[in-house]
Amino acid sequence: AAPAVRPNPAAPGGRIWIWSGGCTAAGTATSPALSAPIALSPDDPSGPGTLRPDLIGGAYPLTLHCGGTQTATIHVATAAGDGGAASDHLGIGDAALGSAVVLGGIAFGAVSLVRRRRAATSD
Repeated sequence: AAPAVRPNPAAPGGRIWIWSGGCTAAGTATSPALSAPIALSPDDPSGPGTLRPDLIGGAYPLTLHCGGTQTATIHVATAAGDGGAASDHLGIGDAALGSAVVLGGIAFGAVSLVRRRRAATSD
């Protein structure tokens, strides 16, 4: 299995977790994005790491050396205003969808009230 990085993308200076995907010997995970190498063992072929705080957004190679060589990619996302994308802001589509749901709820409530009143007056 291929190595995995979570979260991916991660923020500069953030903590990540590496899963080796099948290390057969003790070793390390190295990357220019990491503050320090991550130690791996065959008993627990995963480990935490910290990204360097001075990283710019982009993709960084990750190499696992543990009874062979495996590679993965660490994606670094910067905050909005630093050249990255603001993925946590609501767009116009999200606002329109939210408004439609609220208006639909109001319309459903109004129709229910009218039907209840008509049923009560016809008895």
